[in-house]
Amino acid sequence: MAVRTTFVDKWNYTNRKRIKQKPELFFVEQISRTSDTVTLKVQWDEAGILKETRVDPAAKRVLVLDVLFLGNTQRLELPSGGAAQEFVLEECPDNVVLEFRLKLVSKEEETQGVLLAATSPFNLKTGSGPNEGSLVTSGFLDLNKSDSLGSRIWAVTWPSEGPMIFINRSYFEKSKERPYFAAHVFPEILRAVMTGILLRNDDLDLIEDQPRADEWLTFVEQVLEFPLRGDDAELEDGIEERLELVEKIVTAFADRKWRNGKTLLEELI
Repeated sequence: MAVRTTFVDKWNYTNRKRIKQKPELFFVEQISRTSDTVTLKVQWDEAGILKETRVDPAAKRVLVLDVLFLGNTQRLELPSGGAAQEFVLEECPDNVVLEFRLKLVSKEEETQGVLLAATSPFNLKTGSGPNEGSLVTSGFLDLNKSDSLGSRIWAVTWPSEGPMIFINRSYFEKSKERPYFAAHVFPEILRAVMTGILLRNDDLDLIEDQPRADEWLTFVEQVLEFPLRGDDAELEDGIEERLELVEKIVTAFADRKWRNGKTLLEELI
């Protein structure tokens, strides 16, 4: 069905809670796209979202999906409860990237418009598929094989465009198919990269000129669900606080079930 969308200038992020991007709670799928329209299938479980976020089910509220493109946000209001429904966005050129965000917004008289809960921003890859499997994260972990690392397994350098990862070629060729490789290497690389990004940059919103760093931040925001930029960023200024955040990010990475329903450590065991 075609919908009439509204343009949203601002919203209140006071005390908002996070909606985790789980396909059993919601997913967004691109059905088709033309030169100026895109058809989306949205499926959601409002009761599950309320339970997950611990928002009072008695509160007056509305569930919306914001779609950002060409500098504007178009808001799709989702019917109460839960369903699967198609929406058509018009005046949407086929060459623009869409950014999505699911939000639970208060309709109580005293808190009208206050954001109760929201996902981190997410994108869809070209083609159809649910949001959980279609987050744009590929390409950020670019391992450059090196013969000059000596006894080191990997190293990070910091050119102007952001972190570059080098890995010992001999170790990589011997270990890349072994379960211990990912469990041994990836969490430590993530720790080193995020420590560098968070301690080298006071304002992460000004990092667009570092494309590699931006890709790492996008991965942490979309997949690990740590809001680091924008109005709802959870980012302290102190060094100790940022180092603590790095450890939380690494823990979330290690605890995530990446393949076959297992964490990296579970695959190793």
